[in-house]
Amino acid sequence: MIIMDVGGGFPSGELTRNTIDALEITRDDPLGYKVFAEPGRHFSAQTFYLLTRVLGKRLKSGMPCFHLNESVYHSFNCNLMDGVSFEGSKDQFYGKVENSNNVSLAEMETSKLFGMTCDGLDIIAKSLDAPK
Repeated sequence: MIIMDVGGGFPSGELTRNTIDALEITRDDPLGYKVFAEPGRHFSAQTFYLLTRVLGKRLKSGMPCFHLNESVYHSFNCNLMDGVSFEGSKDQFYGKVENSNNVSLAEMETSKLFGMTCDGLDIIAKSLDAPK
C-alpha cells in the first residue's frame, strides 16, 4: 500500500480531538505511506446563508406550515443524503426580508417547513422555530 484515502464526511467547524489524534499516527510514517482526506464539508459547510421565499402559509392542526421555494431535493438535500435534521432548531433564522425591507425577528413560533414539490416526503422540518 502506498496511498491511504481516509475519505470524507468530516464535520463542519472544529475537528474533535479524537479525530486529530486518530490522524496523528499517519504523520512521518516510517513506511512512507501517503495519507489524504476529502474534507470538503469541513471547509465549506458554513460558507454562506440561504435565502428562500415563502410561497404559502397555512395552519394544520393549529401549527403554522410554510411552503418554501426550496426543497429536500435541492438546497436541503442534506436532510436526505446526510441525515441532517433541523428539528427543534431555534437558531436557523438570522433575518427576514419583507417587501425588500429587513424585519425584526422578535417573535418566533414552532412551525413546519415544506419544500416546493408535491411530494409528501418533501418536508424540510416538522418542528422548527420560524418568524411569526
